[in-house]
Amino acid sequence: MTTVEPVDPTSRPTELYLVEWYDAILTGAPLARTTAALEASAATISAGGAEVRLELTLVAPSDDVLYGVFKSDNPELVVRACQHAGWTPDRVTANISANLTTAARLDSFSSAEADTPAPSESCQAGEVVAVTGVEDEPISVAL
Repeated sequence: MTTVEPVDPTSRPTELYLVEWYDAILTGAPLARTTAALEASAATISAGGAEVRLELTLVAPSDDVLYGVFKSDNPELVVRACQHAGWTPDRVTANISANLTTAARLDSFSSAEADTPAPSESCQAGEVVAVTGVEDEPISVAL
């Protein structure tokens, strides 16, 4: 069942931030471990009442780049969460848009390790991942 609830228009808008690290050590580490550390750090920062959440991690080992997509109402909280995990970002880009079209979750999928072309355990065709800004009215979707 999908529920759609309007977001309070008086609340501060939450943005997505793309964080980049150019570091062979990070890109060589298991992505699940790096993701867990960033998630734990974001949760620690959020425990104080602020909002910062890791949405996605993606690694490009051949380029020595790790990407993270965070949701927060403040870019400083994103940087603080990254630093708390032990990795100061090399670049943070604000106000990005993201759309996952084939998978609801990409948790530990790696094309190099997969036996199939898609992470069938992680997604179902046609699942909605997130909807924001439909006709300029932000909404949240719970699956």
